[in-house]
Amino acid sequence: MFLPMRRLTILMAVSTLLSVCVSAQATTATNSKLLSQKEFGSNPGNLRMYYFLPDSLVQKKLVVVLHGCSQTAQSCAQQTGWNDLARAQGFALLYPEQDLLNNVNTCFNWFNPEDQDTASGEAASIRSMMVWMKKRYALEEVYVTGLSAGAAMANILMVNFPRLITKGALFAGGPYGAASSALDAPKAMNGKVTKTPQQWAELARNANPGYNGAYPQVAIFQGTGDMVVNKNNAYELVKQWTALHQIDTVADAVIANYWNNPRITRKIYTDSSAHVPVQLMLFSKLSHALPVDPNGVHYRGGKTGMFATDLNFHSTAWVAQWFGVMPSGVQINVNESGSNKGAASYGIRLVQPDLGSLECFIISGGDIGEPTRTSKSVLLFRQKRIMIYRVVVKNAQGNILSDQIEFAGEGI
Repeated sequence: MFLPMRRLTILMAVSTLLSVCVSAQATTATNSKLLSQKEFGSNPGNLRMYYFLPDSLVQKKLVVVLHGCSQTAQSCAQQTGWNDLARAQGFALLYPEQDLLNNVNTCFNWFNPEDQDTASGEAASIRSMMVWMKKRYALEEVYVTGLSAGAAMANILMVNFPRLITKGALFAGGPYGAASSALDAPKAMNGKVTKTPQQWAELARNANPGYNGAYPQVAIFQGTGDMVVNKNNAYELVKQWTALHQIDTVADAVIANYWNNPRITRKIYTDSSAHVPVQLMLFSKLSHALPVDPNGVHYRGGKTGMFATDLNFHSTAWVAQWFGVMPSGVQINVNESGSNKGAASYGIRLVQPDLGSLECFIISGGDIGEPTRTSKSVLLFRQKRIMIYRVVVKNAQGNILSDQIEFAGEGI
């Protein structure tokens, strides 16, 4: 996950613990080249700043992408495919980059207390970058993602700056407060640090004494065959974030064969208003790698490498949809004046009707008459407070273009 080394205090035995962004030697096209920004405000963590802007910045949104060990911002951009999506959809990207003087394997130092702090170290440097981007380009919403050491740092950012960040996607990361030194890090990586949800939440809340506001939504991704970051870390992350959102750790829906992929299981955790503050995606037998789909039918992207595996699932595109910077093709319209007494109606429709057809499966909730139907327009009725639907979009050949969990309930 994240190599525990600070400057010349190095554990060389774990120098192979890399991350998602691997193919650093490849040459990039000119229009994918990252821009460097030398001055961006306070930089106590001694990090470098790179960013990417599309030709037309039509969305006022920023996605922060955090690389892993032995990687660079540019190699990360290549392997994840984020630049391609940003160019097509018109949103901005920020790529903080580690310095060799901080860590000879260029891992973010997620385990150092000074780098976890809101006012010092690497977390504070990345905050300066985010604030600079927001002011310079009038951006309004910020999202973060990363894998391994990058995921651990992304988690720190969400805990430290909940007012600034809307959502975060963590690939093979670990909970905030799992380690407080380089010597503690291997134990955390091996999944040997366990706490109650309340204990994890207290560690996070202590980063912002007096803060009582909302925390970002989080999506957690984990390979069950990961020998670098044990899968137990994903469950500890679920504990931390469900407690921060004041919900329990029992999944409200478990979707096996997600995206018609037998290696993917999705678990969702809802609150009383049918919002989804926490979700977990498990990838069967996946090692320490980013799921990509360079030869996909519809959402094609990502680049395979030592730490990126073709799993027929372009995880970057999925995260982009979830962040709201890329259209999903499905929209739910709520009509509280439904024809059934005491029941609201929920029309699920294709935003892009030419994509194909809808299949709607009820997972839990009240009766809807027909539990499954296929059409271009579907009208469903609920009898209970919350309805949970699985909405699948297929093209004429039967290929899945989108596989989502949608909720209909009070407060949406």
